[in-house]
Amino acid sequence: PKPENIKIYRSKAEAENEGLRPCLRCRPDLSPQSPLWEGTGAVVNRALRYINMEQQESLAVVADKLGITDRHLRRLFDEHLGASPMDVLLSDRLHTARALLCQTQLSITDIAFASGFNSIRRFNDAFKKKYRRQPKEFRSKKQTQETDLVVHLNYFAPYDWDGIFTFLKRHCVYGTESIHGEEFHRFLKVNSSLVKVRVKNAKEALEVSIENCKVADLRYVIKKVRSVFDIDHNPHILMQNKLKGRQKWIGTRIPGSFDIFETMITIILGQLVSTEMAQKKVQKLVQLYGQKVSEECVLFPTPQALVKADFSTIGMTRTREAAIKEICKIAIQGKLEALTPKELLNIRGIGPWTVEMIRMRCFGEVDAYPSTDLIVQRAEKVFKINSEKWSPWRAYLALWIWRRYAQELSYKRGKDEKIL
Repeated sequence: PKPENIKIYRSKAEAENEGLRPCLRCRPDLSPQSPLWEGTGAVVNRALRYINMEQQESLAVVADKLGITDRHLRRLFDEHLGASPMDVLLSDRLHTARALLCQTQLSITDIAFASGFNSIRRFNDAFKKKYRRQPKEFRSKKQTQETDLVVHLNYFAPYDWDGIFTFLKRHCVYGTESIHGEEFHRFLKVNSSLVKVRVKNAKEALEVSIENCKVADLRYVIKKVRSVFDIDHNPHILMQNKLKGRQKWIGTRIPGSFDIFETMITIILGQLVSTEMAQKKVQKLVQLYGQKVSEECVLFPTPQALVKADFSTIGMTRTREAAIKEICKIAIQGKLEALTPKELLNIRGIGPWTVEMIRMRCFGEVDAYPSTDLIVQRAEKVFKINSEKWSPWRAYLALWIWRRYAQELSYKRGKDEKIL
């Protein structure tokens, strides 16, 4: 279409507030969302994480965790998304419901509660208001009977499945994560249930199989998978601005976190040691202080267990032990999500590399950049990389460097050295 015939909205919720609904044929609402923002937008990003994951918390509680007033939070949402927090939450719930209606055999009642609605009446009213259709009209005729719940999460292609799969494989958390062929398996303790998630790549989507999940917890689990596999990233932004002509690596994704406490601890254990050595330390920690719930699953130790733990048998410095215990205390207080980079850096035993890795993996901050990493430093020198030109997408640059540099080790220096 001609530019004069196009109107750009800042979010799906803003478009829906003006009476628009997603196309019933191409279903754009099942595709990823907008990219993250810089500055005050980072506050909005964290607020969205709270709203999506903590379904029962009020806006005032979310604002308090972020250290701002709920009025200011509403103002930021209007600035960046053109909609209120409740509009965004309603939009997200409707999109989750549409995905489940189209792809699963769950009853409409179950889908209503799985999407975060408290009653069938509100669920039906929301569909009529936003889509001007009944929920049953979105039912797919191609549904198949499955023993487990299977959902396809669409992503923007290209998607470097091999890259994120290899990263997660090398950083599998002993006891809860494993690799089976081309599938990634993960156990999640969600309220009183032990949920098992299996993820594999399909055509322009990730196929997610979910076992033993209560209907009320389904939305939470799907949100976690979306975050860990960075499904909401739009690679075409990089293609247009940073990576013209470099299609091979355009699908790079940031591996997220199923549990930010767990990921923070594993990152600290990985300081100044090889990936293999870090994996051994994580395994020993889980074996000593984790909770065995089945032959397949040993849950990662809780903050309460680690704050009193004796780390002498694991083989780590007192400084690193002190850092882990400080993180445990913050987690027990319920303030882990609200930690700022400055507060992290002030913890004895946590340096710049660790802070940037936590920003990248735990908080999904796309401009996090571990500039002190030895491989990154060497690549910057050899390939004459100016990381500042990549802002605000430097996390993708770092992951790209790690992936490309490992591959380049087996080749002689040549014309491709300056490709970055």
